Amino acid sequence: MKDYFSLICDRQSCRDYADRPIEKEILFKCVEAAGLAPSARNCQPWRFTIVNRPDLCKRIAACAQEEGFNQFTDHCPAFIVVQPEIGSATAEKWHRFDLGLAVMQLCLAAEDLGAATCIMGSIGEEHLVKTLGLSPDAPPVVVVAIGYAATPEHRPKIRKQAGDYVTYLG
Repeated sequence: MKDYFSLICDRQSCRDYADRPIEKEILFKCVEAAGLAPSARNCQPWRFTIVNRPDLCKRIAACAQEEGFNQFTDHCPAFIVVQPEIGSATAEKWHRFDLGLAVMQLCLAAEDLGAATCIMGSIGEEHLVKTLGLSPDAPPVVVVAIGYAATPEHRPKIRKQAGDYVTYLG
């Protein structure tokens, strides 16, 4: 198990997956971690659909590539489709923020468990709704590609320095 700062430094968007399946237990642990995320008034406005069947993964990859992006998904062994579950005014107002927190926890859990992820927002949502029989009233917000990285090396992170984005009034 990594310490927290190593975990967040190592997490990256993987676009090259190993040709091996990812275990159901790993997928469920990642979704359980997502479900522990904080949410506005504890609404927990999320639904996760785990897609681990090769025939469905090919169809999800086609949805993810619909807008010309995410070509790497052809070789991804699993996906987690994230959609809102809105039942209150609070959930309606804050669901995108809450889903973002949940997805980040999912991705950090995957990193900690030795798996790799890529969060995709360009996903051909209408096609995805039809493919998986999801409710069109709550279309997916993102799809997370998940599997094992083809190479274990982590790229160095290129980020702004704190002084470029922090104002300290103390």
